[in-house]
Amino acid sequence: MRRVLIVGAALIAGLSAAAVAQAEPLPCSGDFFSQAQDDLAAYRVSAPKTNFYNDIPSCPGQASCRMKSYVVAKDVVLVSGVDDGWACAMFVGKTSFTHGWLRVSDLAKLPPPAAKPTDWAGTWFVGEETQITISRDGNGLRASGDTTSPRPSHPTGGFDGVLAADGPRARYSDDLCVVRFRRFDRYLIVDDNDRCGGMGVSFDGVYTR
Repeated sequence: MRRVLIVGAALIAGLSAAAVAQAEPLPCSGDFFSQAQDDLAAYRVSAPKTNFYNDIPSCPGQASCRMKSYVVAKDVVLVSGVDDGWACAMFVGKTSFTHGWLRVSDLAKLPPPAAKPTDWAGTWFVGEETQITISRDGNGLRASGDTTSPRPSHPTGGFDGVLAADGPRARYSDDLCVVRFRRFDRYLIVDDNDRCGGMGVSFDGVYTR
């Protein structure tokens, strides 16, 4: 009988742990956005105003998780995943960015962006030290990037050449540097192979014009 009770208790404990794990929301890390091009989507805010909620234990489902940061109607956010009525979202403003959980009910998913070459053109920024300029080059596109690492030695990086675009995706490559691009409405997601400059230099990030 004792053995049966022990096995039963272990089974209940296992089921309880599984239930807790299942109830835990997916992580919502800001670092994830530039590395998850296949899982991202753009959403437009449909509510008059909606606040971000923290990504910490026991959040986002409690009032104490609500942040001061918010977005308003017609703002476009980037979403990396949806879980139990919440969207892991990022909004990039003119001078800063915010990421956290938003209520899915306050958002409307946008269709994929158009694939015209002119939709890529412009100078895209992430932070103050990194920019990528995309321009028309005959019937194609050309991309030029410059960045300076925040490391103490301030190593720099860059690339310049033909940008091969296919719908909302594009790719630059040379003998060393490979950079992948993905458009989502007002956002440009960039991910490189860490060989586009000195040590610690990277073009990874969420860019806006």
